[in-house]
Amino acid sequence: MTDILPEKLKKAFPTQAQVQFKDIGQLHGQASLKKGITLSHKILEVLTSEELQQLPSQNSNGQLRTHKTKLQEARGTLIHETAHLYDFLNVRSLSEKTFIQNCQFLDSYKEPNQAFPDLCEVYLTTKTTLSTDPYYLEIAGWPLSVQGTNYRQSHNIYQHRTADALEFKNSVEHFAVNFEYYLLDPQFSCRKPILARFFDQHFSLEKSKNSCDNNFYVDPSSSNPDLLIRQLPMDRVYQIHYLHAGKGSEAMSLWGHSMFRVVICDPKRTKVGPDCMKDEYYHVVLSFRAFINAFSISSWKGLTGAYPSRLFIVPFEDVKKSYLRIELRDLTSYPLHLSKAETERFLKRAIENHWNYDSKYYFTTNNCASESLNLLKSSLLRPELLQQKVIKPTDLRDLLLKLKISRSEDFSQNTEANVEKGLYFENDGRYYLQALSFLTGVPENLASVKKHLELPFQERMKKYALNNQKISLKTYAALSILETASLDQTKSKVNDSIVAMALNTASQIKESYELSIELFNLFSAPHEFISPMTYGLPLNDDILESYQKIKKSWELNLQNSQNRRKLVKSLYTDAQVSEITQTENFLDQLLTQLKVD
Repeated sequence: MTDILPEKLKKAFPTQAQVQFKDIGQLHGQASLKKGITLSHKILEVLTSEELQQLPSQNSNGQLRTHKTKLQEARGTLIHETAHLYDFLNVRSLSEKTFIQNCQFLDSYKEPNQAFPDLCEVYLTTKTTLSTDPYYLEIAGWPLSVQGTNYRQSHNIYQHRTADALEFKNSVEHFAVNFEYYLLDPQFSCRKPILARFFDQHFSLEKSKNSCDNNFYVDPSSSNPDLLIRQLPMDRVYQIHYLHAGKGSEAMSLWGHSMFRVVICDPKRTKVGPDCMKDEYYHVVLSFRAFINAFSISSWKGLTGAYPSRLFIVPFEDVKKSYLRIELRDLTSYPLHLSKAETERFLKRAIENHWNYDSKYYFTTNNCASESLNLLKSSLLRPELLQQKVIKPTDLRDLLLKLKISRSEDFSQNTEANVEKGLYFENDGRYYLQALSFLTGVPENLASVKKHLELPFQERMKKYALNNQKISLKTYAALSILETASLDQTKSKVNDSIVAMALNTASQIKESYELSIELFNLFSAPHEFISPMTYGLPLNDDILESYQKIKKSWELNLQNSQNRRKLVKSLYTDAQVSEITQTENFLDQLLTQLKVD
């Protein structure tokens, strides 16, 4: 049995650990540095009976455990309790011991206002080998809270897919549970890649040397059911960027929004390099957001953590459309200077979040900025990040620049140069402003543009003062920009008013929206599609098994959306239909009025 234990672990024990078998009730085992390991007498019965060893291992509900046989379960129990002993020994390397001694010296003689190194505070509160190690806690799912000093979130944030729910009791049990699977389950390095590599490094092993091609994520925005399940192509990733959206009009977006942009190269490119910045169609965005499981957002619920937090993986093109065209918010893309290994760990960790993240969104504490920082902490494992805290997206941006993870020299003082490099995306408000100023012949401001877009069709036409003569290409472009924006806004307002009215009564539209929220919740928590009998990242067989369920939900969502659009449109008033029709006809007729020189 001891042959599968790492040499580092075995050498840490000053004497051989004693193992005894007793009747300890419902417990499988116990461990203490004074008494050694105590295992249930039932385990001894398994170890001495070949017949019992081959029987399936089941939990109290009769379900097959991940350790499928009683022999494997017995081995797991012994490893589990051995892990506890090793953890309690508080094993430290020579360099760590020297550092801790220096910290203790500083702690004894420091002046009241003297600065104290952050890592000293960390190590002076680390009382076990791994379960209280700050790097381990970040990976395990107990991130540093933005409130208090060295205070960690009490709720583990990775609770959806587990082999043994005991791991969520506390970090001590988390280490013991995962260590037994690390040694016994050959799939562990694929299912929990970041933790497996952490164990590899700590124990000087190479169990996770072979990478696994299971970077799956669910993309409900796909128009093709065959592309609902995608993979992040690690070999085609050029860079990771911190993507910052400018402030919005809502209270929760006054400091902007934190995201990450994954720059992925076109598959046709023969080389991964700077030219991949142009392949925006293939880029994706990682975004922590509150899942609003209601018809409208409540600031109070956002402040009190009533909304669950999810990591969404969405196409970059969709993000640009949402922020630049609809919300009129700029986007700035800050390249992160990461090594190849860091980039891979970051993406693997993001995929783990996609399938397993479970937290609550608080606008002022646990929000997009703090969650984005936690993703960086638990994947990069850089000491300079370990004790950092942020609340606002602008704080995270400034921190990344301060620590040189992103570099100011990547940016030019010239805005057009940044646009050319694909690092800055200006919202469409400027184009609306230029278009209206050109058509009216007087300087306009953004407020007047927004007011103009809300005018009825005939009022807008009077302001343009058009005649029946042919129009120039520039006039055509300006009219197209403004009238398309006005049409989109009119349809949105009409739809919102009809839906708001319908949601207050029992109606087909209300039922449709309730189904839409239910399905969106399902797609934003993709673990619901995967068998609960597996854990961690899903493997290819898990995905194949769940694909039909995913496809069925996607088809139901598509049909529901189409039916809802028909229902809403059928409730348009004659005046609303006339307003929309006039604008659509005008846009169609513009081409016939275009003057060709």
